Amino acid sequence: MTSASQDLHYASIAWIGIIAVGLTLLMVLMMVYLRMSLNRRAQEERAFLSVWRPLLLSSLQSSVSAILPSLAVNERVYFLKPWNTLMRTSTGAAADNLISIAYSVGCDHFSRRLLKYGDRVECLLAT
Repeated sequence: MTSASQDLHYASIAWIGIIAVGLTLLMVLMMVYLRMSLNRRAQEERAFLSVWRPLLLSSLQSSVSAILPSLAVNERVYFLKPWNTLMRTSTGAAADNLISIAYSVGCDHFSRRLLKYGDRVECLLAT
């Protein structure tokens, strides 16, 4: 092997190493971003549930409050999770109150949208 071809060989190896390290760093950054995103969504859901869980639970015993907080687009799935859980076990007036809350926040409209455009989990929640 000549000196020039040997230098080219070493340069190629060096570039492959640099690219490998760069891709590894990129993957680490993506994992950190995904973890932070997951934590942020979990905090948002906990904050949402701290407001809505008491409202939904109180509706099991009495009629719906006249003033309900509005739902943001990103909170719709958060709403459907506890609502579905309570609906599975509710009967009579409690179920009617939960249905009334769902209509009040527009659940019928966004559930249809989730059925049409949502992923599998969202479709199951919407049904």
